[in-house]
This record gives sequence, structure tokens and C-alpha cells, in this order.
Amino acid sequence: MMSSQKPLVTVMIPTYNQEVYIHRTLNSVLEQSYENIEIIVSDDSPHTRIEKIIREHFHDKNIKYIHHEKPQGRVANYHFILYEMATGEWVVNLDGDDYFEDRDFIQNAVNIVTAHPDVVMVVGQQKIYNEATQSFYCPPKIIEDDYQIVSGDWLFLNAIFKNIEIPHLASLYHRKKAIERGFYEMDIISSDRASLFKLMLNENVALLNSYVGVWVHHQKNRSQNMDFKDVFTNVTLYDHLFSYAKKFRKIPYWLLLTWKVLGQYKNIYGYAIEIIEKRGSKDILPFFKSLSDYYPLYAFLLFIDIRIYRKMIKVKYG
Repeated sequence: MMSSQKPLVTVMIPTYNQEVYIHRTLNSVLEQSYENIEIIVSDDSPHTRIEKIIREHFHDKNIKYIHHEKPQGRVANYHFILYEMATGEWVVNLDGDDYFEDRDFIQNAVNIVTAHPDVVMVVGQQKIYNEATQSFYCPPKIIEDDYQIVSGDWLFLNAIFKNIEIPHLASLYHRKKAIERGFYEMDIISSDRASLFKLMLNENVALLNSYVGVWVHHQKNRSQNMDFKDVFTNVTLYDHLFSYAKKFRKIPYWLLLTWKVLGQYKNIYGYAIEIIEKRGSKDILPFFKSLSDYYPLYAFLLFIDIRIYRKMIKVKYG
């Protein structure tokens, strides 16, 4: 154990039927150079294979394991670990199929928050691994320095305006502040995104120049298996965040409204592209029809978006 002066960091590992990945996930946490870590595995699986893996391979490690006889659900499991189990001053969530790559991530993040007590969150970057194609995607670097302290309001806006990703697995955040801001209250696919956005408002955030870990894309990812209803429910996060941000009276109304509309449209456009790539152009029509019922403005914008038709041609003719 490290000195008590070093803050405790809780690594939350919610998992569901991820026994194929959990060994790698846990190893990536145990290999972190920072030692004062609390590891909590909250298992929503109907079986106990993950418990067996932990017992057989990590019996000598200080890992707290909870198995839910009745599944909590993805977001409820996040909420359970943060509100009822975590005791660290700082928290990072690592889903049971993802893993850390930078072994100094937590150490570097703790160094930053120690040097800058006004920072509520440290955000690194993530690589994306596609199991189907066995390929990695590395988003372009956001900053040039080792780290940079930015206004949370600036990051809130530019996450949409400049497509700056706020990866769940690469974000170390202050536990008590997160609870005060109502983390994981929205039961939607992007509940993690909504939570991190709420936390950064009217606060300072550190951007870390490091690919912290890997988000593994596979057939069972919840975010990779959304239907129309999931998409339309998911975009309500921007309505929620729009109302939440207005309370601080720091960001001009017109700018927040632009942010909301652009954020919702980007989500809808991204899903339309995914439909074309995975199912072909013919399946985009039912989406248009459903979208017209829920969001007629976005249906119109999608209809006149030339990029949609370019993608259709590219998919069909190569």
C-alpha cells in the first residue's frame, strides 16, 4: 500500500457475460503503476464464470467481487458501484470487455489533480479495436503538451462543435462531485456521456495527452446494437443537458441551443450511416419514416444531407 497521502482511486468494473475479456481487463488494472487502487467487479451475468476466473487467477489480489442474482441492467450497475460500493476519492470506470493500455494513466491523472485541486476530471483518449476487422482506430491527438487544464464549459461545447471525445474508460473523476451532479441517472445508451458532460459544467478539466486504453467493439456491445427506439431515446440526453446547463447561466442561450441541435443531429446522422454500412441503402427508408414521427426537423436535414447519398453510392458501388 502507498502512503495515506496518496488518494484512493476506485476502478469500477461492471460486467455482463464478459468472461472472455475479464482476465485481460483485470490484468490491465493490476499493471497500473499507481498502487492505491480499489478494484470493484460488479457482475450482472446470470452465471458465475467470472467469479470462478477471479478466484482461480486473482485470488491473491484485493478485488471486491459482487454477483447480482437479479441483473441490475447496464446503467443501474454503474449507479450501484458508484453510489453503494466505491470509496475512493477518485473513480474511473472500465467495462469488463475493455482494458487500460497506458500503465501510468492513473498515476499521471493523480499527479494532475494533486497539482491542480480545482480540477474535477482528467480526460485521456482511447483507441478503438474492431474485433470483426481486427483493426485499431486511433483518434487524432487533441493537445500537444503532456496535459492541459481547460474550462469545462469550453470542453462541453467543443465535444460537439469540434468532435472531442470524452471516453468513459479514459476519464478519472471526483466521486463526491459526480454523485452531487447525479451521475448515471438517465437510463439510456449514452448515460456515461451525459454524466461526464454534467460534471464538467462550471468546473475545470484536465486533458491528458495519452491513449489511456482500448474500447473493444464486438457484436455484443450494447452501443453497437441500437434500434430506432434506442437512438431516439438516446438523443434526449441533449435536451436534458441543455436544461441542466441553463441553470448555471454561463453559456449563452443561443449557443446552448445550437449545441443541442447539432449534438442530436450528429447522433442521428451517425446512426443513419451505420445502417447504410451494415444493412444497405434499402433499410434507411424505415429509419426515415420513424425519424419523421419523432423528429421531423432532423428527418428533413437528413433527407437533404448529401453525405448520406455519397455513402449509399460508396457502399453499393465501392
